[in-house]
Amino acid sequence: MKALRILSILVALTLVVGLVASCCPEPTPEPTEEPPVEEPTEEPPVEEPTEEPEPEPEFEPLVISAPCENNKMKEIAALDEMTVQFTMCKPDPAFLAKAAFTPFFIQPREWIEEKAGTTELLEHPIGTGPYYIESWNRGDSIVFKRFDDYW
Repeated sequence: MKALRILSILVALTLVVGLVASCCPEPTPEPTEEPPVEEPTEEPPVEEPTEEPEPEPEFEPLVISAPCENNKMKEIAALDEMTVQFTMCKPDPAFLAKAAFTPFFIQPREWIEEKAGTTELLEHPIGTGPYYIESWNRGDSIVFKRFDDYW
């Protein structure tokens, strides 16, 4: 019984010492030598560009809407250069899986306007991934090739 009491006191003391030690900040060591002083250097004069770069065209938001009567999608909006917002007519739990398919490919406006009404949009989509379609034999095979400029 006496041994158990001594063991309990030792455990309690160990915990108290551990708590006190963890609360106290460690002393920071004194620096042994001063850091080297850097001599100020003269910066070379900055050359002004002779021509101003062409300003980037300002982003024009684009919104395409449709009535919900016979459609599943109420609106698709390009909010900025990197954000597209889809507004559904009613909830669709499978939408994220569906968004991975060809009808939802996000492509440049110029490309869509140029190829509108042709099969080019589906047969030669513009992608951004690590591979591109080298050849497509419908109903038979698709051959992908590595895109060397992929980041």
